[in-house]
Amino acid sequence: MKVKELVDGTLILEGNILEGAEEAFRDTRYIEAFTLLHAYIDWWMTDLIQLRRLIYNGAKTSEVDELDELHFKNEYRFRKSGKCLLDSEIIDAKQYGSLIHFNKLRDKIIHRLVMYSVQPYERNKVTKPEIIQGFEEGKALAHLLEEKTTHA
Repeated sequence: MKVKELVDGTLILEGNILEGAEEAFRDTRYIEAFTLLHAYIDWWMTDLIQLRRLIYNGAKTSEVDELDELHFKNEYRFRKSGKCLLDSEIIDAKQYGSLIHFNKLRDKIIHRLVMYSVQPYERNKVTKPEIIQGFEEGKALAHLLEEKTTHA
C-alpha cells in the first residue's frame, strides 16, 4: 500500500486495506501483511463497538458529547475491544478465542521473522505453513467482523 500525504500534512493509507494486506502477503512482505490485517481487524472491532453503542444507547448525531466520547476519548486496543465485543454478546466465546489466538499468532510470526534474522536459534523459526494459516485465519476474522456490522 502507498501512503498519501494530505494538504495539511496528514498521512493516510491509499486504497483498500485488506487488498493491501493480501498484496503484501503475495509479495512475501509478511510483516506488512500481518500489520495491515491486524489493524484492519482492530478497526472492525472498534467499528462494531461504536455502532452498537450508537444503536443501543439511542445516540443521535446531534449529541456531540456522546459522539466525541465514543470516537475520540475511548482508547481502543485489540484485546480490550475483543473483550467488549464478547461482553456485549456481539461475538461468542469461540470467536473471542479466535481473535486472541490471531493476536498471539501475529505477534509470534512478526517477532520470529525479526528474531531469526538476528538470532538464528531454533526457537525463533517460523515456517511458511504457519504464516499461511495465520493469514487465512486473520482474513476469516476480518470477514466475520465485517459481516456483523451489516447485521447490527
